[in-house]
Amino acid sequence: MQIRVRASLFTAFFILLCALPCRAWDGTVIGVQQGDAMTVMHGGRRVEVRLYGIFVPRGNPPFTDKARQLSSRLVQGIRVEVSPVTEDRDGNMVAVVYTTGSTCLNGALVGAGLARVDRNRCGRAKCLEWLDLEAGARKNRIGLWEQRRTAPAGKSVR
Repeated sequence: MQIRVRASLFTAFFILLCALPCRAWDGTVIGVQQGDAMTVMHGGRRVEVRLYGIFVPRGNPPFTDKARQLSSRLVQGIRVEVSPVTEDRDGNMVAVVYTTGSTCLNGALVGAGLARVDRNRCGRAKCLEWLDLEAGARKNRIGLWEQRRTAPAGKSVR
């Protein structure tokens, strides 16, 4: 009986611990697969990270390539701060990523017109800032909004 109670208490404690928000951590970006997907080395292990609250168009080579190039230029081979939000359906960490200079990579891609804010899933205060950046990119017709019509953004994976 005591063993079951202890096991139940341990299980309840573990579930509670997992429900708490994750803390930010530092790591080094060792690969940028897409504009919004990278591999970060942390504590001796590789962590697949996708950027929270935004999506980069898939199947739109000029913008897909430019987004990957910008992400690579900003974070490839450097230490970043990863602020986890959730996991995607493939088990990848979904996070807000900051450079050592405090540049938010998520916002940088949106401000450059190379990503869109995911209005259906972006629910943090940062999303309001990113919406302002997106509006500026639209107004100035940069990136995805160079044309009069908005380029298709593809499907969100979050």
